[in-house]
Amino acid sequence: MEQRELVLVARDVAPSKALLKLGEAGWPLGIVQHRILGNGTSIDTGVVHTTLNGLRYKACLVSALSSHPHFAETEIRACEEALRRGIPYGFYADTWGIVAGRPHFTEKIKHGASFLFVVNEKEARRAREYFPNAKIVASGNPMQEDWFFPKRTYIDVRLQMGVLPEQIAILCPSGKDLAVNLIHFSGAIEAAGKLNAKAIVFLAIHPGDPPEHLKHYEFLAKYAGLVSGTSIRLVTKDAIPCSELLVGCDVVVASMSTIDCEAACQRKPVIDFMSQTALGVHSVLDGGWGWELATEGASFPIYGDTGKLRTAIELLLNKESSMRREQIRFQKRLFPTPTERGVAVRLMRETVLGFLK
Repeated sequence: MEQRELVLVARDVAPSKALLKLGEAGWPLGIVQHRILGNGTSIDTGVVHTTLNGLRYKACLVSALSSHPHFAETEIRACEEALRRGIPYGFYADTWGIVAGRPHFTEKIKHGASFLFVVNEKEARRAREYFPNAKIVASGNPMQEDWFFPKRTYIDVRLQMGVLPEQIAILCPSGKDLAVNLIHFSGAIEAAGKLNAKAIVFLAIHPGDPPEHLKHYEFLAKYAGLVSGTSIRLVTKDAIPCSELLVGCDVVVASMSTIDCEAACQRKPVIDFMSQTALGVHSVLDGGWGWELATEGASFPIYGDTGKLRTAIELLLNKESSMRREQIRFQKRLFPTPTERGVAVRLMRETVLGFLK
């Protein structure tokens, strides 16, 4: 193949990792790559202009669909430039629902896309309304295959984090919205304080959560557990990545997080504590009220009631409970253990190569 150019653009952590996997997927000789991957940090939009302005050969661009307008600025600029220059471009939608949301990616940008990668066939059917001119590929999530096979062990992680054998470790992964996170964290801490067992609550801060939010989480961690005696630990990615921390935890109390999916792949108890604020934000950014993991039974939804949250935690921690057995059954159905590695990346690479011919 004669020389071609591939541009990969993502700001957020998860899509940056997925597009890096795509970039490392064994491309034919002659394909020059330009990786504009923020891994959760801001990217100067000038980099996009310089990169696209410097393209000399037939090119193709793959972009993420970041959740917030200020996080997606680089991706939006890249797609606008590609559309203006006649460069085929497409998107990687790394979770459910976002094809109907992400209003900061305008209709013009969505209609101009040449291809779209989604997590499953259900999302592919939904996407056709919003990306009418794109080739829709149910590639799956390239990162998902790794979720089934964690590199660390339950005991190893607990030893690192100082979790006692008798303690129930509750993982609460944050998102990027301060109000949603504070309601979520407070609810989990309150429920943990009512359990009939010692609990330690890990407030795991999302790598893309703005640094100025940290002082609010520190205040919460300092005072929220004093009355009940609940142990609370604030954890950033510098201490331990959330995906590793997950391995040593007993239950996940999230608020519509990708960590839900990782936990389901490892057949761990998963609860989604969804406040009215969380549901409102989700409806705007992700195009609907539902969270697929909950509607499919792979996580248990709790709508703002901490008493019900406490009960759900206790029932799901009982391996013999019908609730726990049912959740595992639904997790296996929604996330079947892969029999082959690299399928998602292969489908994505083959699609992109089609636009580089």
